[in-house]
Amino acid sequence: MLKAAVKTLLGSRHKREAKKLQPLIDEINEIYDGLSSLSDEMLHAKTEEFKGYIDTATSQLKAEIAGLREEKAHSEDAVERERLSLQLGELEQGLLDTIGDALEEILPEVFAVVKDACRRLLKKELTVTGQKMTWDMIPYDVQLIGAITLHRGIVAEMGTGEGKTLVATMPLSLNALAG
Repeated sequence: MLKAAVKTLLGSRHKREAKKLQPLIDEINEIYDGLSSLSDEMLHAKTEEFKGYIDTATSQLKAEIAGLREEKAHSEDAVERERLSLQLGELEQGLLDTIGDALEEILPEVFAVVKDACRRLLKKELTVTGQKMTWDMIPYDVQLIGAITLHRGIVAEMGTGEGKTLVATMPLSLNALAG
């Protein structure tokens, strides 16, 4: 009884989480609306733009890591190698954090590009695993929510036919940019 009253007052957990993500969904859709004017080549070039952003964000840390690895490889002192290993571990964690921050920064634009690519594929005949199919999918807002949730490593349940495969394309595209 109490649980039902709280749910009525505050809404379901899903609705609260969806409400938190709504500004991000709105941003993705706003970017998506502006992409239709780009040529296919310009849309494709966005991938290199995203990779460049990540490279710029991580280049200094990657250089520091490479330098420490080189220093460790030439060190004969076990204590020094241990110190360098610890330092490398910290820098590598920092690199992962920096990549994560960069991916979060470009998430709206990457998801919008994937959504626009889906729009451009509409009514095109494709062969998937040996079967011909006509593309008919553009991610809905609820699928964008699923994609954001998946990217952030949160478990989300989707029923049969709700577009799990389509949802997965967005975080896969985003995370592939980091290599």
